[in-house]
Amino acid sequence: GGYLIDLNGHDLTLGSWTAASGALVTNSSETAATLILATSADQASGSNFATFGGNLAIKVCGSNTTTFNPELTNTHTGGWIFENNDYNVQIKYHTDQMGKGRIVFNGNGGFTTYYDSANANWYESGARTVQVNGTNNTFVSTMNANFNEFLRHASLTGSGELIMTGTVKAEFAQDADWSDFEGTVVIRASSSGEFQPYFWLPANNDAKKTAFVVDGSKKKTTLFFREAATAGIYELGDLATPTATYNANAELATPNSYNSADTTIRTGYLNLDSAFAGKVFDRLSITKVGTGTWTFNSRLYNTGTITVDGGRLDFMNTGDANAAFVVNANGTLGGNGTINGSLTVNGTVAPGTNTAETLTVAGTTTFNEGAKLSVVVGEEGTANCLALTGAGEVSLANLTIDIPDKTQLVRGSGCTYTLLTAANGSLADTPHFAGVSRARTMQAADGSYWRLAVSSTALTLSETDPGLILIIR
Repeated sequence: GGYLIDLNGHDLTLGSWTAASGALVTNSSETAATLILATSADQASGSNFATFGGNLAIKVCGSNTTTFNPELTNTHTGGWIFENNDYNVQIKYHTDQMGKGRIVFNGNGGFTTYYDSANANWYESGARTVQVNGTNNTFVSTMNANFNEFLRHASLTGSGELIMTGTVKAEFAQDADWSDFEGTVVIRASSSGEFQPYFWLPANNDAKKTAFVVDGSKKKTTLFFREAATAGIYELGDLATPTATYNANAELATPNSYNSADTTIRTGYLNLDSAFAGKVFDRLSITKVGTGTWTFNSRLYNTGTITVDGGRLDFMNTGDANAAFVVNANGTLGGNGTINGSLTVNGTVAPGTNTAETLTVAGTTTFNEGAKLSVVVGEEGTANCLALTGAGEVSLANLTIDIPDKTQLVRGSGCTYTLLTAANGSLADTPHFAGVSRARTMQAADGSYWRLAVSSTALTLSETDPGLILIIR
């Protein structure tokens, strides 16, 4: 205790060490210095602290699982480098724990950070750059306080994996720049309790290069989106769960105590094929962008809008609230779920993901100019189907019909394919095939001709006599 080591511009490697209260390691020189805590580095647990200051980079290496309790002075500007393996760093009792300067996490072995002080706000003081490389860089919060903060002022860079876990509420990314982070952020509750992190990007910022994973495999994990500073919009590279299997413990929500208006998540900028399988709550809207396919196996308790701006969204579950769906010109809506709210189609609806599956809409349905119904047909009259179970009249005048695989339409089969139904309402007007103006017939791969027919409750496709084609048209 009370010892001072001044590296004076030189590097120092410690293979084995123990620090008592009051020990100070610093660098008073303008030349940068690095303190390397090597493989067998150790520090006694309890209330013994090493204190660091000056232009000193601290490089933590090795696989020691003994708790490391650093104390930083306000003069510490050299930053941190965490290099591989299992080194646990516990930040406690201090409000300015990590000093200033760049922090590098090189992962690849399970680096874990613990902190449990009611005032422990990581990187609270001043802007800094945090670089995340490799995998399994994990922050574990064991705080008893209502909130603690991750990377609040940090500009996040790198392309590694950052895992946030714990059993309490937490805020992250406030006043931060994440636009250059090309890695993955995993949100995961520990096995001992629920986890509720609050995501809060500042104005004119985005996370278009970042993939987010909400993992509820252990306990309920709720990713809250605080009211965004830029028009209530969050732009994410991807938003997913570990699998496409529905898990009620994975949740997306907005904190009602903070959000006075709707919040929109725009996801899909990385053009990945991924899935989100969990619950969606509150005044949250989601817009699918990009060219990838997003499997949306989610229970919808939200009152916002689900919009498909690009790529494909396969809705595979059900809406317990009346969330509306909108399909825009470059988007495709598929799946076999049930939409309780309204459906507005300016692009393509392609029911199912396999054959003989049904996408159901319980609310009102509107087909605007540019709307297309793309249906996969199979053998013996099987076909994917769009089922409209809401009341009221539905006009099909703007609807174009597309049969992607015409080889399944066989001459003389006697099959009738049901493409769309309206059990509780009524259909009006007749849709048409693409290619020929207002054409109600099409030619299959084997040369046979097939005709659309509309009743008050169903749109069907069946073989027709080629001699009647001109009359039908």
